[in-house]
Amino acid sequence: MFGGEEEMSECNNRVVISGYYLTNSEVRFIIKNSINLKSLFRLFVKWKVLNKTFTHYFSREFATRAGRFNSCEGCGSTNNLTVHHIKPVKSVFSEQKIFDLTNFSILCRKCHIEKEKHLIKNKKVKK
Repeated sequence: MFGGEEEMSECNNRVVISGYYLTNSEVRFIIKNSINLKSLFRLFVKWKVLNKTFTHYFSREFATRAGRFNSCEGCGSTNNLTVHHIKPVKSVFSEQKIFDLTNFSILCRKCHIEKEKHLIKNKKVKK
């Protein structure tokens, strides 16, 4: 299914690959079970369907495989872990940044929200 010149597009919150409609959870399953994340990432770029959600899926899976997705780097919690991108996702739709372990930290939801609030507050102060 993913070896040739498949067509892929987004349609009503679903991704269409060669005529098959996939939900976000199905795309996440494909990413999680991919043998080569970088090759799959290149296909998403080629198919022009890479979005913020899928970028987080790739980063999370990459962090998991690198042994980094086990606890919050802020408080040590092991619940509700997320990936915090140091350079925002919208500016890192490149293979180099998505698979750069120095571009993200692993935070629980609570720490992630606090980090985002702090970043927003600092942006307002700088203006």
